[in-house]
Amino acid sequence: MKIEYERSNPRFAFGGAEFSSEKTHWREKSDDKLLYRRSQLSVGILHWHENLEVCKLVKGDAVFTIEDKKYKFSEGDIVIIPGKSLHMLECEGDHLADVFLIPLHKSRSVITEFPAVPCFITHEQITAIDGLEQEINYLFERINCEFSDKKPYYASIAFAYALNVICVLSRNFNIQKIQRVKNAEILEPVLNEIRTDATNAEYSLSYFAKKLGYTTEYFSYIFKEYAGVGFKSFLDRQRIEEAKRIMVQSDVSISQLAIICGYNNVRTFNNRFKELENMNPSQFQKTVSKRQKSFKEII
Repeated sequence: MKIEYERSNPRFAFGGAEFSSEKTHWREKSDDKLLYRRSQLSVGILHWHENLEVCKLVKGDAVFTIEDKKYKFSEGDIVIIPGKSLHMLECEGDHLADVFLIPLHKSRSVITEFPAVPCFITHEQITAIDGLEQEINYLFERINCEFSDKKPYYASIAFAYALNVICVLSRNFNIQKIQRVKNAEILEPVLNEIRTDATNAEYSLSYFAKKLGYTTEYFSYIFKEYAGVGFKSFLDRQRIEEAKRIMVQSDVSISQLAIICGYNNVRTFNNRFKELENMNPSQFQKTVSKRQKSFKEII
């Protein structure tokens, strides 16, 4: 497993080295296969994976921080962490956990929908359903045995057990029902800020990522997942709509309009406008002028 880091939060240690730059996000690059281990987890390292992570605490107590929310983690609890969700474990004393990472792109043909928000399932919730604890424990034990024995086809068999874990938990805890609210608390204020002040020249992917304390890649990912369009497309649409409103209300030169709407140069403004409206700003201005003239003649 290859580990990289991106800077952006205070003081995290890794391999004996301590980093104290603004914010340090570790990213674990997973292979295109199921990864599994039964061991103590890395403590105090804020990181994220491309793939979905499932963690079951076998022994001890800990606190999981996932996207700024803290979850008290006790023996028998399970947490499901979606891909690209920032998370960190804090723990005092000995602990042991079963952890596996599922490559989502390899699993879409089997499971069409994976948990889109962090899901924390307590041991009490699991034991409240007849036979569920035994079923879950069996599946995790089978995964552990396959990786320990490494017999032929062990990776494929363990992968099937891991998918079974996700399916069983989703069936019993209605995990998918909470997808719609993912990141709403974080991103709705961003969307509203852009809608009300889209012409602010400071607005960019890096501007909002830094404001929220995220890497640009991570912010871009959660924005598109929530809004349904990329950040740049959303911002351009809001700016072009404002440009159209201005052209309808007043006679402004295209170069002035580009600056007013937050673009550094006219060429970029013209290109964005044409991409969205199938005409350049000058053509739109002429169309508006003709309509206004016709309207005045009718009056």
